[in-house]
Amino acid sequence: MSTTPLVQAFYDRIWNDGDLEAAWVILTPDFQFRGSLGSELRGIPSFLEYVRSVRTPLADYRCNILDCVSERDRAFAKMQFHGRHVGVFRGYPPTGQRVSWIGAALFEFNGSAIERLWVLGDLEALDEMLARYSQRVNDDTRQLLRHFLATLAYRTQKSVRSAPDHFGTFDAGHETRTPTEIVRHMTSVLVFARTFVVGGEHHRPDPLSTLAEEIDRFHAVLGDLSADLEHGNALLHGMTPERLLQGPFADAMTHAGQLAMLRRLAGVPVPPEDFSEAAIATERVGPDHAGPRRP
Repeated sequence: MSTTPLVQAFYDRIWNDGDLEAAWVILTPDFQFRGSLGSELRGIPSFLEYVRSVRTPLADYRCNILDCVSERDRAFAKMQFHGRHVGVFRGYPPTGQRVSWIGAALFEFNGSAIERLWVLGDLEALDEMLARYSQRVNDDTRQLLRHFLATLAYRTQKSVRSAPDHFGTFDAGHETRTPTEIVRHMTSVLVFARTFVVGGEHHRPDPLSTLAEEIDRFHAVLGDLSADLEHGNALLHGMTPERLLQGPFADAMTHAGQLAMLRRLAGVPVPPEDFSEAAIATERVGPDHAGPRRP
């Protein structure tokens, strides 16, 4: 392998070290470039924008010269490019995984500077890798969302289990919701969340007569939403898993806490429990749950 100093400096200084100022020394002012990702550019400023567009979503980005041959004013290099996927890259959201692809680079020199560079990258293999990692993250994220729903079911049941008959209509005053109204609102929040998973419009559920009826409906909607997430369809209306979690899912969990607070105000507090030890199964979103492992 006979790597020329210019080729070594091009990859070591500009790409690996991120020394963008070095481009003005290593490249000719009218530098022509075709990148491994397919972009064709002319001029150093355009090239530097390309460098940033690759190094930003790929942390610890490196270009490794696997082989290189040179003759007179040309050099040909077999390359490996790799980095950790931390930003949107080729349309794929960050996965945190290390991605790599192979490329072939043809350099043309003009004196002591690089005048032209043509690089061909194995984009099919790169996109397959990104798609595989993205699917894995997508599946893991949906599984986590479904486990959150199972936790919501568990903690809601914890708040209403063994409650006295009058608890559904307990009024703490100051225009607060009754437990029956809270559960109805939780159902409404979940119906709203489903519109981002299966579409449709949000309609507030009609009032039911008793707390028990509201709880049954709540678990039914919870089950539908969990099943919808399991199917793996893309979220709608620009929704993301993060926003779904911080919005309607967190809202519903807050109301489960309100039910527990009202139990205490009603004089029948919920027994304490270490929920990190709870036997919560992702697929269990109905009213039946295992008892506490550790109070």
